[in-house]
Amino acid sequence: VAILACSIYANLSLAVKDPAHYRYFPPFERGVNANDNHQLITVTEYANIARSLLQGKGYANPFGRQTGPTAWMPPPLPLFLVALLWLSNGSTTFVYWAIVVVQVLVLAGTGVLILAVVRQTCRIAPAIAAAIYLLALLCHFRLAFQWTHDCWLILLMLDLLIAGHCWYRPLNTRLSAASWGFLGGICALVNPMVGLAWAVPCIAVAAQERAWRQFSVAAIVAGCTLAPWMAWNYWVFGRFIPVKSNLAYELYQSQCLQHDGLIRRSTFSHHLGIAGSREGNAYDE
Repeated sequence: VAILACSIYANLSLAVKDPAHYRYFPPFERGVNANDNHQLITVTEYANIARSLLQGKGYANPFGRQTGPTAWMPPPLPLFLVALLWLSNGSTTFVYWAIVVVQVLVLAGTGVLILAVVRQTCRIAPAIAAAIYLLALLCHFRLAFQWTHDCWLILLMLDLLIAGHCWYRPLNTRLSAASWGFLGGICALVNPMVGLAWAVPCIAVAAQERAWRQFSVAAIVAGCTLAPWMAWNYWVFGRFIPVKSNLAYELYQSQCLQHDGLIRRSTFSHHLGIAGSREGNAYDE
């Protein structure tokens, strides 16, 4: 209820007509509208790829320019967005609210998971754990309620991994290992770091339980889940791209464009998503 109330409060800014009234919403400044829940469906690479798919142009054009096929972002989120666009006949308003609802559900589900784990592992009262979690969300109010990107999807996958290790015993049988491997492949497709979060505990469990045969099954199924996407990338681009092609650019952006390695808002003025910039021209070529 608290998470839903925070989301409703954050999105009431859509009803503001006088910019001076934005002072009633974080960051509580006149004329500053920090509600960017529209970003995922309007300006992100995910949204541009989804629109390209909907228009029959294929998995392409991550920056809205006609640059052709891409492996810039992994496929799960663009496919989810294009499904929502298809169901709503291209309504960005429907997709906006669908993403907000999904993010609220994931945040609430994470809270439920925290309470379940606390009850089994700690002496902390569940009410205290819930209060700490809600306080953390309030400290990151913008990230939780005023901004949508792929964070909710990454959080959902991490929740599933934690719940699986707590209650599912993924390497107990070959069947459970196969299903866990499928989840691992999806985790890797969502984000390489989520794939790593699947692999490391899985190896630890295999070593602890000496379940290397089941681990082999999980690893093979995970690889098979990734295989169609990697095969498509090799067929289109003629090189091996396991998940997404922007991984090297993310390192370049922080380590080469910033002398201290910290990405700032000013860094994105050089982003290749900006048409006409040096980076943008290089990508277009």
